[in-house]
Amino acid sequence: MHSNCGFCSYVAKACHFGVATLALPLAIACTDPLPLGSNIIWSANHETGDTSQWSLDGNGNTYVTDSGSQALVVSEQAHTGHFSVKLTSSVNGENVGAGLFRHSGSSDEAYFSAWYFLPRAYQTISYWTIFRFQPSSPTDANTTALGIDLNLRSLPEGQTVLYVLEQRPDYLQWPIADPAPYVPVGRWFQIEALYRNATDSTGRLKVWLDGVLVYDIENRVTGLAEDFYWTPCNITTDMTPAPVEIYVDDAVISRSRVSIDGITQLP
Repeated sequence: MHSNCGFCSYVAKACHFGVATLALPLAIACTDPLPLGSNIIWSANHETGDTSQWSLDGNGNTYVTDSGSQALVVSEQAHTGHFSVKLTSSVNGENVGAGLFRHSGSSDEAYFSAWYFLPRAYQTISYWTIFRFQPSSPTDANTTALGIDLNLRSLPEGQTVLYVLEQRPDYLQWPIADPAPYVPVGRWFQIEALYRNATDSTGRLKVWLDGVLVYDIENRVTGLAEDFYWTPCNITTDMTPAPVEIYVDDAVISRSRVSIDGITQLP
């Protein structure tokens, strides 16, 4: 690349920061930079030292279900920068824990990505939900979540596997992928999902674990209404040891995939 080519330099920077790739006419020369724009709809890297990025524009927040669960920004672990959110479930009742959420009033599909860190191995006696799409606000205690969950389950051999559960009698648990999508303990891993919210059979869910496609579910109902909530969370009923702790960082909603090499940039 020539150092005096302003356009080429701009494209290089755009690609580095996850900007959409455009089909450019062959006749374009190296002239003035073009405003390529960004595919990022919203993101949170927690470098503000708090959870204020989740509550931007009034479309999100944190939540806890009981006094023993917590959602706190901490510096003891971080995927990038200095901070992440530590989600703690007290495992002291049914459906207890903590989470973060963003509300969407659109049925358009988008990509939802977050990085997770498990500080130790846990034994799941019931379910363990860490990533959820649901039609009602998680802060409303009077509603029942009937969305799609990404859950973790411990196996007798010691691994922890990621699986899909849709909270409707017609669907319930999706068969575990082959090869099994094991999540690591003691290092950061990324979950990314393409989600198309639909009340008819046009719904879609694709899930990547560390950049590898592990679930691709299409032609089914995925929502109950146009509105939905995305929530990275730590919700369970019965696990050992207690309390259960996970860390979340670098969350992104975008129009194209972030991938494991993506760099999150606040809009």
